[in-house]
Amino acid sequence: MLANNDQAPDTEMISRFAGILFEYAEGYVTARMLPEKGAGDGKPWSRTLPADERLGGALAALAAKAAGNRRALYVVPGTTSREGRAGAADIAETGVVIVDLDEGDIEGKRKHLEDHLGRASLLVASGGLTEDGQKKLHVYWRLTEAARDEDLALVGKLQGDIAQRVGGDTSFAKVCQPIRVAGSLHQKYGQVARCTIVDETGTEHDLQDFAERVALLPEFGGLAAVSKEADRDCVAPSVSDLLNRI
Repeated sequence: MLANNDQAPDTEMISRFAGILFEYAEGYVTARMLPEKGAGDGKPWSRTLPADERLGGALAALAAKAAGNRRALYVVPGTTSREGRAGAADIAETGVVIVDLDEGDIEGKRKHLEDHLGRASLLVASGGLTEDGQKKLHVYWRLTEAARDEDLALVGKLQGDIAQRVGGDTSFAKVCQPIRVAGSLHQKYGQVARCTIVDETGTEHDLQDFAERVALLPEFGGLAAVSKEADRDCVAPSVSDLLNRI
């Protein structure tokens, strides 16, 4: 049983998160429930949800189910045109550019990115901590419109480039890479913490302008990127891989 409200999913936060990621996209969203490392077991579980006004509520219900079963709730941050698979070739649209900062000087990297790329639209503390106790962070830049076709491929390239230059998770070079849902619970090894929105600015970015800024982005402190193999085409998530991050 969860002890208090700080250790329960936040329905309103989940709805805000869903709106920021998917308001401009159409189709279906893939949610995945995975056992938390050191806290649960069982097979990965997946559900496809319509990207409409019901999405926030549907994700909140899944977050409550995940919390009660000591599981983590992830979402693929792009939509598909049909229900079912959510591999790289199946993603039709995405509305955000993402970097996952999970090692090293998290705050220094965030500041470096916002200084050079512009203010982030959304900052999310995943609930995990680095070895020296810093909060791991997901950084989102919301686009002015959903990216499709060649623009979708560009988003993947930008996410890989950003990660390489600041020592982030290069798995997000694939736009089908799932990420933990803000407002849901992080429960590794039985330690409960909410995955929390720490800043939401409403800022939006034109993709082409953003790409020009990424092209000029200097490396942060000479650090190498975190090399993590992305899920194989993101069709069947690798539990061991996902449970070792965020």
